[in-house]
Amino acid sequence: MIDIKEMERKYIAHFIRREETLSEDDALKYLAYLTENRDAAFRERRIAQLDRYIRNLEREKEAEKALEEAWMAKAREICAIKERWEALGADWEERHDCGVGMTTWRYRGEPFMRSFTGTSLDEESLLVREADVKLTEMIEKEGELPSESAE
Repeated sequence: MIDIKEMERKYIAHFIRREETLSEDDALKYLAYLTENRDAAFRERRIAQLDRYIRNLEREKEAEKALEEAWMAKAREICAIKERWEALGADWEERHDCGVGMTTWRYRGEPFMRSFTGTSLDEESLLVREADVKLTEMIEKEGELPSESAE
């Protein structure tokens, strides 16, 4: 059983005084109480506010989940591209100077990408995509050289 006075205090502190944040669990409990008790003070207004508040919390959770899924998809894409580079014979080297790390990717000794520690996922994604195009061009150019010399 919930303490109604405490629920009312939390409700007022959140919605009226704006001093505290009402937890989702408390909002759900108080909403359930108000829904069942038709004689509760300010019932209709509080039900509407709690319902809106809970829906907003759900939307925030869904948005956060969508962002996390997008982030994970981007990270998986970066890993897959780098694995493909290694399968093509590219290698990488890390150096750390003065607290900053630098990773250099090379194909047959020629660098095609450099990244530094602290790079955001979005920046890394752009770098990797650009480097993938550059590596593809390097491989295509290498493949064209023998056929051009044969003519």
